[in-house]
Amino acid sequence: MSMLRRLLPLGWLSPCLLLSGCLGPVMINGTATPRQNLEYGGQPYAVRHLNAHPQPGGPSSGVKEQGGRITGMICGSDVDVTVTHAGDHVELYGVVENQHTTTLQIAETQGFHTISGALAFREVKLELFGDRLRGYIGRCPVDMQQEGDALVETVVSGGQPMRLQLNGLGTLWKIPAAPQAIILPMVVSCLIEKTFENLGRNPPALGFGGPVSAQPPNTLRFATPSNRDCGSASVQRPGP
Repeated sequence: MSMLRRLLPLGWLSPCLLLSGCLGPVMINGTATPRQNLEYGGQPYAVRHLNAHPQPGGPSSGVKEQGGRITGMICGSDVDVTVTHAGDHVELYGVVENQHTTTLQIAETQGFHTISGALAFREVKLELFGDRLRGYIGRCPVDMQQEGDALVETVVSGGQPMRLQLNGLGTLWKIPAAPQAIILPMVVSCLIEKTFENLGRNPPALGFGGPVSAQPPNTLRFATPSNRDCGSASVQRPGP
């Protein structure tokens, strides 16, 4: 059994038990097309998208349809969100760690993706370009640039420079909009937590695709609002 399977709850073997009735097929070009059950694994996440739309297109493709449900584990936190394709964006609504409300949406503008909303107590605004990720999660600004197949940034806290690195940029762009909207901000949050945990010493390899890995429960510390400013005196909002 793969590590991805070991990380998935047993209930995932029966998708209809997790949803209020299985969603029916989607009409595409006059043909009833079955929905899909898809799995995504990386460092550190294992999620499954149940009853996914078979041809969702991009985040702003114009599709208006129920999009199934995404469940699994990301950086030690349980995830359970429903997906709605709303024409010019995709909406996710549910909980993390079985209690903290999560509301996210992803849209596309001139080829880049914008993810906005909230993870528990943390406001999210991320802009993903082909070679850059910028924005903020809670009080932590993000401005990562492409270096090979990775996104990297150096932050300074208390005079200590620390390198942040997310691997698998190419794989990130291959993840469909709905799972990308929940995986990306949570993996970025995980990177921040693990980097500051040891002041940048020996951070774990994190990123998209590759061998599936996990982190301990409560790594993301969603139970209480975070006062961490990630080395910045104030939150840097992304520009136009």
